[in-house]
Amino acid sequence: KDGAIITNFKYLGKQFTFVGLQLDKKVDEKKRVEEYEEVKKNIKENYDPESDFVFWLGNLNFKIELNQTKAKEYIEKKDWTTLLTYDQLKKAQKEKKAFEELTEQNINFGPTFKFKPATDNYDWEETPSWADRILFRSKKNNAITPVKYESIEKYKESGHKPVVGEFKLTLT
Repeated sequence: KDGAIITNFKYLGKQFTFVGLQLDKKVDEKKRVEEYEEVKKNIKENYDPESDFVFWLGNLNFKIELNQTKAKEYIEKKDWTTLLTYDQLKKAQKEKKAFEELTEQNINFGPTFKFKPATDNYDWEETPSWADRILFRSKKNNAITPVKYESIEKYKESGHKPVVGEFKLTLT
């Protein structure tokens, strides 16, 4: 269930790399960072650090480090900026522990996990989080322009709300 897949291709002379992954939700932040490092090691043979465009996406399973009462308060106010200050992925990037070479569009939507199936209601057995993410980088500065980053709110088939990203790429 947990793991990664890497896809590389060339288009109009530019190298693209996509890494889709799911990290373990049942481990703490430190173990999740170790799991990320293990994925990087395992895909090293197929991962070209010189790719013109790189995207890492999937269920990264990083959590919000905040008690549920306070998290609920921020969620009800739609105060994503404050809630994101407790996000393990943002913290790991800032501390250069994981995904530090990648960027993420601004998050302007609520946590994407965990919902009660077939509803829009959070399952408060655990603090909601942005488990599902899209991270990116380009070899040339400003060659990727984020256009859209949102969750698909109407999706109710699982405990996750999928995310979608749209990007404009400069290929010259």
